[in-house]
Amino acid sequence: MKKLIIILMLSIFFNSDSNAQTLVRGPYLQVNTSNSIVVRWDTDSTTDSRVYYGKNLNNLDMNEVLSDKVIKHKVKLTNLEPNTKYYYSVGDSSGILSASEEAQHFYTAPIPGPESTDPIRIWAIGDFGKGNQGQKDVRDAYLNYLGDSLRTNVWLWLGDNAYDDGNEQEYSDKVFDETIYSSILKNMPFWPCPGNHDYNSVCPIICTENPTHHEGVYYNIVSVPEDGEAGGTPSGLPLYYSFDYGNIHFISLNSEIGSSVEDYDWTGIMSTAGWNNSPMKAWLEEDLDQNEQPWVIAFWHQVPFSKGSHDSDDQWELYMKGMRENVVPLLESYDVDMILCGHSHVYERSYMIKGFYGSSGDFDSSVHVINGLSGNPDLGEEYIKNVDLVGGNNGTMYVVSGNGGSSTSNPELNHPIMAAADGGSSAYGSVVIEVSGNQLDLIYLKSDSTIGDKFSIVKKGIPTSDGGAISNPKEQSNLNQLKVFPHPFTDYANVYYSLNKETDVQVELLDITGKKISTVFEGTLPAGPQNHYINSNSLGISKGMYLVTVNDGNETKIEKIVKVE
Repeated sequence: MKKLIIILMLSIFFNSDSNAQTLVRGPYLQVNTSNSIVVRWDTDSTTDSRVYYGKNLNNLDMNEVLSDKVIKHKVKLTNLEPNTKYYYSVGDSSGILSASEEAQHFYTAPIPGPESTDPIRIWAIGDFGKGNQGQKDVRDAYLNYLGDSLRTNVWLWLGDNAYDDGNEQEYSDKVFDETIYSSILKNMPFWPCPGNHDYNSVCPIICTENPTHHEGVYYNIVSVPEDGEAGGTPSGLPLYYSFDYGNIHFISLNSEIGSSVEDYDWTGIMSTAGWNNSPMKAWLEEDLDQNEQPWVIAFWHQVPFSKGSHDSDDQWELYMKGMRENVVPLLESYDVDMILCGHSHVYERSYMIKGFYGSSGDFDSSVHVINGLSGNPDLGEEYIKNVDLVGGNNGTMYVVSGNGGSSTSNPELNHPIMAAADGGSSAYGSVVIEVSGNQLDLIYLKSDSTIGDKFSIVKKGIPTSDGGAISNPKEQSNLNQLKVFPHPFTDYANVYYSLNKETDVQVELLDITGKKISTVFEGTLPAGPQNHYINSNSLGISKGMYLVTVNDGNETKIEKIVKVE
């Protein structure tokens, strides 16, 4: 009997760690694609990681387990169905830490592509991490705006996510706390960029460290698609990235990687030489060149134009100046539709402009304003863009949303490019963007739930939400928009395309020399979007480059894809 008691006591002692796990952060969601998502959470001591998930709240019939003992848990769920609702719970070998509930769910993204007309709702907030009443009021105003729909497709963080220094305790208290965003983080994936306050715990101004070595609290908390797994060109770094959602291409840039050291001055705050040799510039050019999505939205922290809490004319605003003079011209040359930033604790938005990269005194409306109307759809003054004018004079919208929890007293708000602005000690708000087919609608939602501004952009030449035809000649073939994603891929890849009519189709996977590895699909398909899976494990293929071909009897389309470990 004595021996049995000793054995039981030893068992309790050695298993006390796994039985005493406490959830200290999360769960929260990252890198949401049409076939995968990342679930993250933190515990107070090391343990393995388990996620149970399924389409039925009361029957989580799938699971993913990682055996490594960690405090910061990160589990990627793969081979999910597009545009589908899943419920989930998280735990470890000792049990469930966050049980499944209605609030704990996610939607996979729709299959991305230029022909997608799925409605997309975007919520953008900047400079929010104060933990104050203004931050909570902005959150509540947005939730009231959502009403019963409760679905946000894309949540953008525009930097300065946790004040004052972006440290662990500030993120816990001002972002992940149950009184702030804890409940919505369970079902609303976010796509972040860092601000200067976040960088106080990474590499403070003016940083002289190689950006490839940047690490700290912000980078420990977020997961981003640096390998191109959500669409776009792989950046290979967590510093900046891109992703596709529906028919929108999003680009998240890093405005904090300027430096007094030329080799590390990746935004060119000291001279254009740093920018010209910047890996971020090389990546951005390739990403923009390869993009096929009709809508493009870029976002980062240091706003290029503002007369709010930060004045873009001030000589010491080197980071703002670097982004304005170096990054903006490249984006405009690819006719990017909108640039979203924070940093200045106000709301501002421009006319449709192009070709202006200087101080406010240099602005010439007769030269730089492409469309000087209000953009307000209620007045019939929507901005019109034509996708046939590639590299043409379509113009770009600039939006400042830096009052998600921060404000400033008596801002000037008189920058000449701005068509609307709001600021003041109690002026808090966020931006809501809704895209459906060929129309983008933006509203400035104030913390008292009133709408302070609105505008719309209508694009000619892309699919409309009612199924209208595409006007571009290159879109008139039967076989359209072949896309293989994620790129690169590990276990599974999706082959997406659309057909204008019922057709016999053959889909093949080839090696780089053109030798057939497998017939992915062969048969007759109806008109409409098509999707096939490539399972690298069942095919036994190793890392390297491959070709995917789709043939409809009249033409063959080819897409390259890279398999990684």
